[in-house]
Amino acid sequence: MNITVFTDELGLDVFEAAPHIKDWGAPYVDLRANINGKAVHLQSQEELKELKKFLDDQGLAVACLESSLGKKHLPDAEALEKEWATLEGLIQAADILDCRLIRSFYHWQPKRPQLGLLSSDDGLFNQVIESFFPIAQKAHEAGLVLAFENCGCHTHETHRVIEEFHRRGLSSCGQAWDVFHSFEEKPRDLRSFANSNAKHTKIIHVKAKRCTFLGDETSIPYTDIFRMVHSTGYRGPVAIETHNHDKALDNLEASHRLFRAVKAALVEADVLTPQNDT
Repeated sequence: MNITVFTDELGLDVFEAAPHIKDWGAPYVDLRANINGKAVHLQSQEELKELKKFLDDQGLAVACLESSLGKKHLPDAEALEKEWATLEGLIQAADILDCRLIRSFYHWQPKRPQLGLLSSDDGLFNQVIESFFPIAQKAHEAGLVLAFENCGCHTHETHRVIEEFHRRGLSSCGQAWDVFHSFEEKPRDLRSFANSNAKHTKIIHVKAKRCTFLGDETSIPYTDIFRMVHSTGYRGPVAIETHNHDKALDNLEASHRLFRAVKAALVEADVLTPQNDT
């Protein structure tokens, strides 16, 4: 398993952030925003080529394009046009940056939490599928792998969406598993929770909150989770998405601390890919 870092979580433009990430020993970066002052899907061909050369010179590859594709709630026609434009920008970025993994959502982002509704209401579920399926199909045809984040929903709802897309022939779809946002779903059996997510997961997101190496009761047991998902065959990236909640730290230091904690957990679990172990 490899570590990758959201460059924009450092609070810096990618050209300032990447050298720090290289110095930490991460071989990969995840790209979202703060790239020439814009999101990754809004870059021109020339800007993307310049970015690719810069990252190559730094010895860094791109693990995931952490896009906001699909982060609209059952969009109308005007909003859908913007979604198609976002997808076109991502296809261009994926081709130039040599990265096929794309974090995505799937048109389910209610303003108020409606957890569990996509599992209990078949009508709403079908609306979501029919809304996002054409975009997911085009992404699949372009050779992209969409990893749906469990945002505003339970992981089992995201799994249901993935399984329906698989049934319709989009075998490339998977999950971007945000462990922090899903941990309250955890049953008493941590292994069954980890395994049910691992089989759908393309990338794991780790946030700073509740990720400590201090052993307090509120901490998420990442060492155990990493060991469990590795035992099921997961070999994908683990992404540092800091979401700095400690106002006493700047975003750069908060991200570095989280990087060190995640690396320590991967080492303790004995699942860290050797090239990271520097």
